[in-house]
Amino acid sequence: MPATSIHTDIRAAFRTLLQTVGGLPQVAWEGRNFAPTRGTPYLSETVQPVSSIVRAVGIGGTIAHTVNLTATLHYPAAAGTLTIETMAGAIMEALRPGVSLTYGTSSAMIQRVERNAAQQSPDWISVAVVATAVAYSSN
Repeated sequence: MPATSIHTDIRAAFRTLLQTVGGLPQVAWEGRNFAPTRGTPYLSETVQPVSSIVRAVGIGGTIAHTVNLTATLHYPAAAGTLTIETMAGAIMEALRPGVSLTYGTSSAMIQRVERNAAQQSPDWISVAVVATAVAYSSN
């Protein structure tokens, strides 16, 4: 897999996987226009490249690319926590460690997944699920 497309491919694989989660609210895809409707749940996603580290040097050597994949749920503040916590659990299950993300010529494996504490604002309660994935490319 070429390093030039690895992050784009991982993003596409992450988006494809998210769409398999049953009951997922509408999605605000990173980099696309989205105006949330007050009172309507939605999910926002981000892909954050963390590092690219040489693991083996020379021709045919290996670079390990670490990426954080974040799915943040936003639900109406007055709706309680059961629904948002249930959906966060479903996303965590889809992103459990060992899951492979494949798109194009790139593959990454989920190494870790965690759910952050709920954040409250006047209109929304938000919960982020963050998965760390690692992909490899040739040096």
